[in-house]
Amino acid sequence: RDGIIKTLAWHYDRAFPYGGRQNKKEHSNEKSDYIASQGIESCLPYDKECLRAAPVFPCASECSHEAQCTKSYFDEVIAWTQSLTSECETVLYTVDLDESLSIVPSAHLKLKTTSKSFLKGNCNLAFVLEQSRLVQSLRNSYRMSSFIGSGQNKLLRNGAWILVPLNVPSNTSEDLDSDVVKLLPKLSPGLFFGSNTKRAIYVDSNILLDSIPNLLREAATQPYNEEMEGATAMLIGRGTPKDYFSDEDEDNMGTNQRALDSSSTLVQNSAYRMVRIAVADKLFGDGFMELLDSRWMVHTLQSDDARLFRCDVLGEVVQWEVDSDRSALEFVLGLHDMWSRVIVKASG
Repeated sequence: RDGIIKTLAWHYDRAFPYGGRQNKKEHSNEKSDYIASQGIESCLPYDKECLRAAPVFPCASECSHEAQCTKSYFDEVIAWTQSLTSECETVLYTVDLDESLSIVPSAHLKLKTTSKSFLKGNCNLAFVLEQSRLVQSLRNSYRMSSFIGSGQNKLLRNGAWILVPLNVPSNTSEDLDSDVVKLLPKLSPGLFFGSNTKRAIYVDSNILLDSIPNLLREAATQPYNEEMEGATAMLIGRGTPKDYFSDEDEDNMGTNQRALDSSSTLVQNSAYRMVRIAVADKLFGDGFMELLDSRWMVHTLQSDDARLFRCDVLGEVVQWEVDSDRSALEFVLGLHDMWSRVIVKASG
């Protein structure tokens, strides 16, 4: 009996990977809830043998199991950011956790007079440190305004950005888990915004988009096939290829890059290259060149397929304990592309 239950729990976890919050609620009943409780949800967060290589995500991630996740400093602000963006169909957001930050670099820039680089309303959010110079300066000025009878209940703003201060404990600065958590809104924004939000546009704090409407139109474009339904899970920049091991600069560039990468990143990239060789190099990228520009990306929300793609990427980052998303993005994109081509070819 126990063996049958464990087998059913294993299949249940495969059917509803990464928490599967929405689908689980639709199919929830007493029996399925019991089966689910015997699978990954029954494991302790750091019991690797019980988890069987399944990653444990931060609670603020759309990929986490509600009964099993790790707390982070984003937990305190999610309810507020959801309320703040409740009327936003699209959200533009950035993350800059530099304590010395005195201004969001893109806040007061303008590419040209016709540029549409920000959204209307409370739909432009910047996640910053509570301890940053920018937040402290604005709080001091608001206290002074309040003292003279104005400035009550004001949002902290820097240009078009609404600041979301994060209370990050100082003892997490050197923690590997902290590096992963910093990437959380960028790679897994599904729980951060209102239920009406359909698109979430991430940009680095020093990136300014020329036209958000054009970008949204491009994100909505997809190949048409009357026999198949689909949607764009993510729109991401195609970076200028940069070969770290090119012949002309092999000694300097290769050595510098290897010195900059952590040991986890080097092992991660080596494993990915072995997989590429094993599948006859059918994957996107080659592990040596930057092919994606992840300084900006457009996420499609309210789509479980898009959520699963994001969770695959975040899962790689969590498992390898790396501080960069570049290798994981290229690898997972390659896997999804390869399987899509295999399915299309098999189906004729």
